[in-house]
Amino acid sequence: MITINETSFFRFKTQFDVLQEKVLPELISLKKNLDRSIRIWSAGCSTGEEPYSIGMILLEIIPDSENWDIQIYGTDVSKRALDHAKDGFFNEKSIEGVDEYFIQKYFNKINNSYRVNEKLRQLVSFGYHNLIREPYPLAVMSNWDIIFCRNVTIYFRIESTKRVISNFYKSLNPTGYLFIGHSETLAHINDDFNLIEAKNIFYYKKEKKRKKGRTLRKDLLFEDKKQWQSLEQDNTQNDSNKRELEDLLRRSNNYFKQKKFELAMPLLKRLLKNDPDNTQAYLICAFIHANQDKLKEALLECQAALQINPFLPAAHYLLGVIYTKKDEMKKSIEEYNKTIYIDPNFALAHLNLASIYYSSGQYELAEKEYLLTIDSINNNPDGEWKEFLGGFITDLIIQTCENNILELKKLKS
Repeated sequence: MITINETSFFRFKTQFDVLQEKVLPELISLKKNLDRSIRIWSAGCSTGEEPYSIGMILLEIIPDSENWDIQIYGTDVSKRALDHAKDGFFNEKSIEGVDEYFIQKYFNKINNSYRVNEKLRQLVSFGYHNLIREPYPLAVMSNWDIIFCRNVTIYFRIESTKRVISNFYKSLNPTGYLFIGHSETLAHINDDFNLIEAKNIFYYKKEKKRKKGRTLRKDLLFEDKKQWQSLEQDNTQNDSNKRELEDLLRRSNNYFKQKKFELAMPLLKRLLKNDPDNTQAYLICAFIHANQDKLKEALLECQAALQINPFLPAAHYLLGVIYTKKDEMKKSIEEYNKTIYIDPNFALAHLNLASIYYSSGQYELAEKEYLLTIDSINNNPDGEWKEFLGGFITDLIIQTCENNILELKKLKS
C-alpha cells in the first residue's frame, strides 16, 4: 500500500470550524455532567498536524481542560511520520497559514523551527496502526467520541474502504462523529451513519435512524368542534391556492421540457412570487440560466434552493455543472461529491467526476467513478439524474464508461 504524507495545520478549515462551533459544544454539553471525558482518534495522521490542530481547538473551548480526561490519538502506518509527529518540530513552511494567535500560544520557536509546546504535546499521543490489515482491538480502539479519517481511504480498494468504515462505526460511541475528507463520500460504502450538513460541508453521526411515526388525525387535536370546522374551511382555501401553484409549476415544466424557455420563465417568476419556498421552481430557473450561460443567475438560484433545503441532489449537481463551466474544478468536485452524499446513485455526478479526474491524470479515481457510474445507472435507471441527460441515452453512457475504463487500464499498465 502506498501512502501519501500530505497534510497541514487546520487543513480544510471549514471542517475545523464545524468541529469547534457545533460538534465539540454538543459533546461537551453531553459529557460535562457525566464522565467529563473526550476521546478523539486521528486515523492516518501523517506528521501530526491534524491531531495537534484538534488539540488546539479543544484547549480553546475547554479552559479547565485539566479537569477533563482528554485523549487525542494519532495513528499512521509510517513510522518515520510518527517519529516526526512525536517530536513536535515543524519548519516555517509547515505553519504558514496558521493564525498568529495559535503560533504564539501553542508553539515555541527554536532556531528556525517551531515546536509544539508541552501542554499541547501532553494532550496528543501517537501510535502505529494499519487500518486495513490489523484487527481493531476493541479494548483499546473503541469508545471514540470523534474519528477523523480524511483523504486516507481514497487510496484503498472499495472493499477495504467498506471494512475500514464498518470498523469505525463499531469503534465509535453510540452518538459519535466521523469526519472524512471534504470531497469524499460514504456513498456505496456504508449507510449506517446519519448524514449531517453544517456550514456547507457534510459529516456523519452514529445514531439510531428515526422510524417514521404514525400520522395523527388532526381532528383529535381539537376539543372544540367549531375550531376544527374553521380549520377545515381554511384548508379548503389553501387547497385551491395549492392547485393553482401546482398548475403553474406543471405548465412551466412542460414549456421547459419543450425548450420554450421564454414561455417558462414568466410562469416561474409568478410561481416564486406566490410560493418563494418552491425549490423546484428555483431549480428549473437555474437550469434554464445555466443553459443560456447566465451563470451568475443560475448560481444564485441554486443557492436559494439550498437555503430552503440543503439536501437537494439536483441543486448540488447543477452547482457542479456551473463551477465546471466557470473552470473552478475544486468547487465543482465538492458539489458533485455533495450530490453523491445525498443520492449515491446520481449517475451523472459520478460521470462528471470521472471526466474531471481523467483530464487531470488521476486515473485510479477516474476508473473508480466510471465503474460507479455504471453501477448507479443499473441501480437506479430512472432516477432524478435522467432529467439532466439532454438527449443522451443510457446505453451510450455505459458504453463510453466501459471504453474509458479500458483506456485507463492501458495508461496505468
